[in-house]
Amino acid sequence: MNPGPDTPENRFSVGRVMVVALPLLVMGALLAQVVEVYGLAGGITEPIPASGAMGLFIPLLLFCAAVPALRRRWDVTRGELIVVFSMLVLSMPIYGPALWHHLLPLQIENHRHRDLDRAMSMSSKLWPNRGDLLEAASVEDEPDRPGIMWSFPRATASLDDTPSGPGRSLRIVHKRDTDVSEVLLILERVPGTKFVSPQFRYAIWTRLRLDYPSASSSATLWAGIGPQEGFELASIRSATQPGVLAPDRFQIVGRIDYEVPYNLDERFMVRLKFKGKGTLWARDFQIIDTEEVYRYVEGYEHASEEVYQALTPPDRGVTRLRAMDGSLVSRVKYLLFGMAPWDAWSRPFVAWGLLIAAIYLAMFCLVTIFFRQWEQRDRLTFPLQNFILDLTRGDNKGRLVILKATPFWVGFIVCVVHLSLRMAHRYIPDLPYIRTGFALEELLPPGTLREAISAGPFFGNVAISIRPIYVAMAFFMSLELSMSMLVFFMVNCGYRFIFFFTPLKTLKAAGVYREYGFPFQFLWAAGGILFMTFFCLYAARKHLVAVAAKVFLGKASVDDSKEAMSYRLAVLGLILAVVIFIWFGNHAGINPVFVVVYLTVFLLIALSTARIRAEAGLAHGGIMITIPAWIFVGLGSAVVFGFREVTLTAQLFFLYGGTFLMTAPVIGESMAACSRVGVPLPKLGRCLAVGFVVAVVVGGIVSMSWSYTVGALNLSPSIVQKRGSYNPVTALVEGDDRMIEQHFRDHSVEDSIVTPEVADEIGGSQAVTLSIVGTSFGITGLLSAARMIWLGFPLHPLGFAIAFTSAMNSMWSSIAVAYIVKSLGLRFGGVQLVTRKLRPFFVGLFVGELLMIMVWGIIDALTNFGAVA
Repeated sequence: MNPGPDTPENRFSVGRVMVVALPLLVMGALLAQVVEVYGLAGGITEPIPASGAMGLFIPLLLFCAAVPALRRRWDVTRGELIVVFSMLVLSMPIYGPALWHHLLPLQIENHRHRDLDRAMSMSSKLWPNRGDLLEAASVEDEPDRPGIMWSFPRATASLDDTPSGPGRSLRIVHKRDTDVSEVLLILERVPGTKFVSPQFRYAIWTRLRLDYPSASSSATLWAGIGPQEGFELASIRSATQPGVLAPDRFQIVGRIDYEVPYNLDERFMVRLKFKGKGTLWARDFQIIDTEEVYRYVEGYEHASEEVYQALTPPDRGVTRLRAMDGSLVSRVKYLLFGMAPWDAWSRPFVAWGLLIAAIYLAMFCLVTIFFRQWEQRDRLTFPLQNFILDLTRGDNKGRLVILKATPFWVGFIVCVVHLSLRMAHRYIPDLPYIRTGFALEELLPPGTLREAISAGPFFGNVAISIRPIYVAMAFFMSLELSMSMLVFFMVNCGYRFIFFFTPLKTLKAAGVYREYGFPFQFLWAAGGILFMTFFCLYAARKHLVAVAAKVFLGKASVDDSKEAMSYRLAVLGLILAVVIFIWFGNHAGINPVFVVVYLTVFLLIALSTARIRAEAGLAHGGIMITIPAWIFVGLGSAVVFGFREVTLTAQLFFLYGGTFLMTAPVIGESMAACSRVGVPLPKLGRCLAVGFVVAVVVGGIVSMSWSYTVGALNLSPSIVQKRGSYNPVTALVEGDDRMIEQHFRDHSVEDSIVTPEVADEIGGSQAVTLSIVGTSFGITGLLSAARMIWLGFPLHPLGFAIAFTSAMNSMWSSIAVAYIVKSLGLRFGGVQLVTRKLRPFFVGLFVGELLMIMVWGIIDALTNFGAVA
C-alpha cells in the first residue's frame, strides 16, 4: 500500500478497486446471511456504519499496509482503500435491514397473514405469482377462450352495467326465499393454456355485492375437482356494507390458500351458489397461484435427477431439481438460479428493481448537486469521514500512522475488553463486567414520578446507555452542537414529565384511529425533521439558482468539472427517476401522483439526513421519520388517499425503518473522504454504482436461495414477522371503516356508496396531528431565525429537531460523555491534547466496537446462541 499524504489522481485505478472490492462484497453477502439470518445472531449489517464493513476492511487494510514492507510494487493506494471501504459501507446494509431483510418479507406478509380482501386489493404485479388464470376471462367478460366455460341460469341472471361503477357485472335477481341460482366455471386442461397444478395453493376469489337480502339469503363460493369433491371457500349472508376496501359495496370473497387436490384430473370447477331473496352482483373472478408465497416461508424439497424422475407429476411440482453432473459450471448455475422460483418473481423484481434503482439514482444526483454547497459554502465537517481518513493515513514509508499511536491502542483495547466481558457474560453469568446502560426508572421507587418517565405504548424509556461508538462519533461534533442536543433532550424530558400531569396525557392525536397518544414523540420529531429538510433547500437557494442557470441556460455560473457527474447529467438523472416513479405507479395500479409526491418527500428527507450527518455525524436511523403512515392521518388517511396508496407506505418500510435512505449520507461522506485524498469523484461514482448493483443482485440471490431452500420460518424472525409494519395501515383502515359506518348511520337516506365527496367529508384532516407537527416545525424555524439574527446564539436548531427522535433517546448519554471529555481536554490540554491523544483514542473506540460486534456475531452464530436466546 502507498498510504502517503494524498493519492495522486493518476494513481487511482477503478479496475484495481473492482478486483479488491467485488470478492469482499460477495463475502459480505454470505457473511450477513450466515450470521444474521441463519445463525440468528446480530448486528453486522446495521448501518452505524455496518460492523461487517469494518470487519472485512481491517484485514484488507493490514494486508495492504504490509505490502510495501515486502517491497512489492502492486500495492493499493490510500484513495483506492477509501473507495473500497465506501463500497462496503454502502453495500452491507443492503444485505440486511436496508433492503433484503424487508423487501421480500413485506410482499410475502401481506398475502400470508392478512385478510384476503387486503391482500388481493394490492396489485398482483408486486408479489410472486404466475398471473391470473382467468385474465380477461371473468364471467362479465363473456370470454371465448379454450378451456374456460361459464354457465349461469338465464332466467334469473344477466350481464348488466355495474351499479355505481364502470364496466359490467353478473346480476342475479331472486324474488322468493326459495330461489336458487348457480354460476359455474369449468376449467379444462388444454395444451398451450394455463391450468391449475395439484398441491399448489391459489387465491380463488370474486367481488360480490348483495342487496336487499332476507334473513335466509346466502351466497357461497366453492371450488373443487368434481361436483362432489370440493371445498367451500367463503360465504356472505347479509347485505354488504361500504368500506375502505369496498367503497361501492363490492366485497372480495374467497380464500387465499386453497390447495388443489392431489388427484386433479382434466377439469377444475369454481361455483357460486346464491340462495334466497335479494340481488347479487358478481364480477372479477380470479384464480392466482400463491404457492410461492408459502414456499418462501416453508422452503422447497430438493431432489437429484434420479429421485426427481421417479416422482409423480404432482410431487414434481413442489420439488426442485438439483444439478448432479458434478461440473463446477452446473453447480454454480444451480446455486444462482436453481434454488429459487425466479420465474414467479420476475415481474415483481422488474418493478421493485427499477424503483430501487431510481431511488438510488435520485439520491446520488441530489447529493452530487448539494455536495459542493455543503463542502465549500456551509463548511460542514463530515465528522464520520475522519475515522476512515485516520485509519488509512500513512507516513512517507507507507506505514500506517495510526498503528504507531499509543492512544489508539489504548482506546481499542479498552473497548475490546469491555465489550468482550459484556458479551461473554451472556455465556458465563458469573463473569463480571461494567454495566454502562440502565433505565432511569430503575433508580426510582414505584410511584407517580416513576410512572411519568416510564416507557409507554408510544415512547421508550428514558435511559442511560453509554456506547463506545456513540461516544467516539459525538467526540467529532462541535461542542456547540453537542450542548444544543443535550439541552433540548432535557427539554424533551421536562415536557414529558410536566405534561404527564395534564389532560394532554389522555389526548389522542390520531382521533378515531386509536393511536398516537402522549407524548407524541414521532409527531414532534416529524415536525423538526421536516423543517430541517426545508432549511436544507433554503440554505442552498443561491447554489440551486446557479445550478439551474448552468443546466437550463448554459451559463458558467458554477464549476461542476470535479463533481461526481455534471449538474446537467444529475438533473437528467432526477427526471429519469421521476419517470420511473410514474411508471411504477401506473404499473402497480397506484396513483402515480401519490408515488411521486411520497417518494419526493422522502428523498428530500434523505437529503436533509445527509446534511445532518455532514454536520453532526449522527449515524443512527432514528433521525428519519419512522412511521409515515401516521403523518398521513393528519392529511386524510386511507379513505382519501386510497388503500393501495397507504399500504405502499408499509411496503416501502425498508426506505425509512430499514435505513435504505441512509444511503444518501453514505454517498456524501464518501465524496468528502475521497475529496480529501484526491480521488476523482466521477470514478468514485462509478465504483459506488457497481457496488450498489452487486449488493442488490448478490444479496437477492443469497436471500432468495436460502429462504426457498430451508424456509424463512427456519431463519431469523425478522425475515417473516412483518405484521408490525402493516399495523399502522390496519389501524387506518379500521378507523376509516368506523367513520364510514357512522356517516351512513347518520345519513340513512343517502346511497351507501363512498363517493369522492363522501370520502372528503369522512376523512378530514386531524387537527391535533397537524398542530403538533406544525408546532414542532415552527419552533425549529424560530430557533433557526434566532441563530441568523442573533450572532452567537448558543442553541442550534438541529438539537431541537432531533431531540424527540429515537436517535437522541439512544445517544444522549454518550453525547454527554463526549462533551465532557472534549471540553476538559480543550481546557486543560488544548488543541494538541485533543488532536494527538484524544482523537486517536476515540478512533480506537470506534474500530474496537465495530470489530467486536462482528466477532461476537460470528461467535453467537457458530454456537447457535442467537437461536437459544
